Amino acid sequence: MRCTLPTILGLILLTACQGAPPAVDPGPSHAGDGWYAFRAAQLGIEESAARERDAAFSTEIPAETRSDTEMRREARALWRDLCAHCHGSRGRVEDATIATSPGQKPPRDWGSFGSAFAFAITGDGFRAVVYRRIAEGGDREGVPNTMPGWDRTLSREQIWALAALIEDF
Repeated sequence: MRCTLPTILGLILLTACQGAPPAVDPGPSHAGDGWYAFRAAQLGIEESAARERDAAFSTEIPAETRSDTEMRREARALWRDLCAHCHGSRGRVEDATIATSPGQKPPRDWGSFGSAFAFAITGDGFRAVVYRRIAEGGDREGVPNTMPGWDRTLSREQIWALAALIEDF
């Protein structure tokens, strides 16, 4: 694909116009081991098969979660329960309820032009960066922050669904 200025601007506008997900209550989230039984029931498979299915998801190539209504609902519930107090209900830090300690970077503001631009230009590369940040937590640009790693609490599919939700902000 040839990246001309009109193409890049069109991608930016398309990304920016998607808007935040609807403010409908998505129901409970399913962090931890309970996720696998819940997902297995949704898919009509055994819990062990749900665990194997999740382990097969790559940590570098996004899982397709956008067309899965249940995964989009799960991502909204996880965001509400695990992420919104730091990143705001719609990815805007100004809506967050947590204060940043001196010497720490504030949580990332996902509803910004910069993040929309990064998703539009780098695509799956930036999606993988977002996946790793959610999974591993840790410092942001070498400066300490309070972002926990969620890879022991969330499945790979859940983390990819959160990355897709973040892209929609």
